[in-house]
Amino acid sequence: MKKIAIIVCLTFLVPAAAGAANPLFLFSIAGNYMRPADAAYRSIYGNQVLYAEFDAGVHIYRGIHILGSYGRLSKSGTTPELELESHSMQQFISVGVGYIRQISGLLNIEVEGGLVGAKYREEALDAVVSGQRPGIRAGLGLLFMAEEGKIFAGAKFVYISAKVPDPEIRLGGAQATLCVGLRLFGGD
Repeated sequence: MKKIAIIVCLTFLVPAAAGAANPLFLFSIAGNYMRPADAAYRSIYGNQVLYAEFDAGVHIYRGIHILGSYGRLSKSGTTPELELESHSMQQFISVGVGYIRQISGLLNIEVEGGLVGAKYREEALDAVVSGQRPGIRAGLGLLFMAEEGKIFAGAKFVYISAKVPDPEIRLGGAQATLCVGLRLFGGD
């Protein structure tokens, strides 16, 4: 799944960058505070998860960017009734489109949407459940970036959703994100 996501990202990023006269690349690292969507997950691992995410994008036309991201969360907990140790991992690789528009001065608004490949693994009660599922990602945020500056910072609200049919598991959830990043080349 990871190889497929990388190939898809490169398929979009390389031609877009090559076609731009003055390409603009965005790279950022984000800290995410997620409320998991699955109630059973929350009962074992808690109501919140903190994890890091890496994002990259390339400007293609008038504020429109092709975006890709990678994030992985891991958490340990205990089962409610038997109080046995369990461990969970979720990994998200996404590709999509974003739009950044300057509102005033340093303030920009960003809207993003795309597809996510969600990989999961849970170990509990001497059993392992794992797999991969496709899903969606949508986000809205504010970015603070100087017109000529190379560093930017922002705050976003992002929702990631993917469902496993049997056993029914909801992956992802709502998250608040703080990010810092670099703009390279270009000046749009």
